[in-house]
Amino acid sequence: MNPEICASTPWQPTELVNTLLSRNARNVVWHWISQKQFLDIHSQPRSLFFQSSDDADFNSLINQVQPDLAAAVVFNELLRKDIVVKHDDGRLLLRRSAYVSGAAFVGLHDCRCNDAIKG
Repeated sequence: MNPEICASTPWQPTELVNTLLSRNARNVVWHWISQKQFLDIHSQPRSLFFQSSDDADFNSLINQVQPDLAAAVVFNELLRKDIVVKHDDGRLLLRRSAYVSGAAFVGLHDCRCNDAIKG
């Protein structure tokens, strides 16, 4: 991750994410809420299939964050800690409690970005 992405994203991870998740899982959430590929036309985090022919699925997300991460391990952590919901059709939805508007972190912005970048 880089500071330019941090400065341009409308979202920040919540304290819940920063407290509950491992560094790898936090980085996955950060990437999900900051990369255009994983945002919809309204800049909201997209629902992702675990694996699909689309280049914006959960496996692609994991590979972009850290190629040697096991997607199933990260998924299980996010599910177990109630950060994602798995719909009946297999789509994964990042819970709204995992991210807030970047405007909510005015004054803390640099600190949050540095934490996400450094892990």
